[in-house]
Amino acid sequence: MTSETSWVASQSQEVAAASGPSLVNQMIEQETLTSAATWLEKNATTPAFDRSIATFAYQAFDQNKGELAADWVMQIENEERRAQIFQHNLDEWIESDRTGALKYIENNPVPQSIKDLAREIIEEG
Repeated sequence: MTSETSWVASQSQEVAAASGPSLVNQMIEQETLTSAATWLEKNATTPAFDRSIATFAYQAFDQNKGELAADWVMQIENEERRAQIFQHNLDEWIESDRTGALKYIENNPVPQSIKDLAREIIEEG
């Protein structure tokens, strides 16, 4: 556990949520996606941690871990924010793992706008 992780753990939920995105980035950089996911599992129980989840998802998408990223995106309370993150990453996810991305979209309750966007990307590609 890093000193920042320990510090965040000793703070109120409000402070922990505000510090979360920075901590998630640090954990991924210094440790792994798994360690950041473990921290999120313990803390991301309220909408206050949506920014931390979004940070994690962007990092996971960047590391070609689309399904892991999408699972976390689906936990974001704000539907509009969820759709934004999918929209931002969908093109690259389909390009890097077309089968996995489409399977995920078909088998999970992703926003309809994302299903439509996936179809558009496939048709254009």
